[in-house]
Amino acid sequence: MRSTGIALIVLAAAFAVAGCNGEARWLRVPNPDDTGSEDGSPRQEDKAALPPFPADRDLLPFDVGGASRNTYFVDAESINVGADSVIRYTSVVISPSGARSVGYEGLDCTSYAYKLYATGRPDGTWSEVKQPEWRPITFTEINRHRIVLYKDFFCPKKVPVRTPGEAMRALKSGGHPRAEDSL
Repeated sequence: MRSTGIALIVLAAAFAVAGCNGEARWLRVPNPDDTGSEDGSPRQEDKAALPPFPADRDLLPFDVGGASRNTYFVDAESINVGADSVIRYTSVVISPSGARSVGYEGLDCTSYAYKLYATGRPDGTWSEVKQPEWRPITFTEINRHRIVLYKDFFCPKKVPVRTPGEAMRALKSGGHPRAEDSL
């Protein structure tokens, strides 16, 4: 009898956490210590294929706050959510004078890191980084857009978006719904 009562309390608590409507909402939370395989070998990273160079019509703006006068964009057509839970995208930063910085990069939601795969040339072609490597996202002015993309759009509460559409909706609405109290 006592174990039945405890089970009912646990069940009631589960429904309360689910919002009292009986629907459970499960989030895929990556384990930062996950090696990706049963034998302990390193997690397998997806091969990053360079997307077409961004077209202005596909750029989604996002606000990084602060004193920067630059404008920041993500190319909607380039957003990719890999099987490795890395969100890959093209970022475009435009200075007040019109100078552009274009980069194809990835964010790893499990390790708070980024990788730059390629930079854009003025002629609309890519220059691949010879040996791209994961770097921690540190709080610097040059990383401001990565911090905002990580926290507010692509990895709210350290959980990666599941689809490019989810990432695009977050960008179009000014932030992911889970991002309100991230980090």
